[in-house]
Amino acid sequence: MAMEFAGVLGAHLAGATRDEVPRRLRGYERAQRPLVEAAQTNSRGLAKLMFRDGHVYSLARDLAFRRAPLEVAIRPIRRLRRTRPSITPGVRQGDRTPG
Repeated sequence: MAMEFAGVLGAHLAGATRDEVPRRLRGYERAQRPLVEAAQTNSRGLAKLMFRDGHVYSLARDLAFRRAPLEVAIRPIRRLRRTRPSITPGVRQGDRTPG
């Protein structure tokens, strides 16, 4: 996500004059915020599964994760990728500058 975000930031700032930078940064934040919040929510949910005390719970969790298909394990990540905002919201397709 960091590499993608860097690309999106570059697209938002490409060709910006000094005076345009604050407005374009606000546009970047507005475009990326939904994805960041969704990723944080996903991580918090996963943390609730992973960071629990109890030997029996840990054994059951670990066994379930070993037996689960990879597709099940990465489903939340794929869902994020499918529902993410377009890579450069507000960018005209021809010139790649926010418009």
